[in-house]
Amino acid sequence: MKLTSGQITLLITALLVLAVIVFSNRQPGSSPEPAEQLDLSVTEVDVQIEKALGIINGGEQPMEGILMLKDLADAEEPNYDAVFLLGQLSIQSGQLEKAVERFSQVLEYNPNHIDATWELAMLNMKMGDLEDAVARFEFCIDKDQSFVNGYFFIGQCLEAMGQKDNALNAYKTYLPLSPDSVVGKSVQAIINRLEVGATRANDINP
Repeated sequence: MKLTSGQITLLITALLVLAVIVFSNRQPGSSPEPAEQLDLSVTEVDVQIEKALGIINGGEQPMEGILMLKDLADAEEPNYDAVFLLGQLSIQSGQLEKAVERFSQVLEYNPNHIDATWELAMLNMKMGDLEDAVARFEFCIDKDQSFVNGYFFIGQCLEAMGQKDNALNAYKTYLPLSPDSVVGKSVQAIINRLEVGATRANDINP
């Protein structure tokens, strides 16, 4: 099917806002400085994880670092920071099912692990498990307002599920929270598109 110029414009708009949101932080406002988030108690395992990440990021022998994380993650008493990191590495390597397994393992240990919930929600959305994605995005927003970008992704999921009125509400909730004017304009364009579609549907079915 050949797209019209209007459809192409809408597609570009949606892709632009999605890219900005994915690569921005989860919240539009300022986040705490890293030093505020650090636990000053450093354990031997923390040192091992840091060493593994240094090897992975060094680029020469990344598998050595990955194996170090696997040893920690698959130990009799797993280190769940290592499990989470392996989930992120699995995403980078395109092993989405393995990433789901790792993040699910973290959540079995700690159901309130928000970062693992968020990562799993993103994977659910990418893999088409949209209802699970919506539930997990809502969980993240409820627990921590730094995850307000979840409203946008909820809108994306609901729109794909055909729930356009609910999607519209999610986008409208997100609009005043959008991180900058470019994203705001893009989200407004999506809202306008859905509102025009709803108006046309009402005109056809009075």
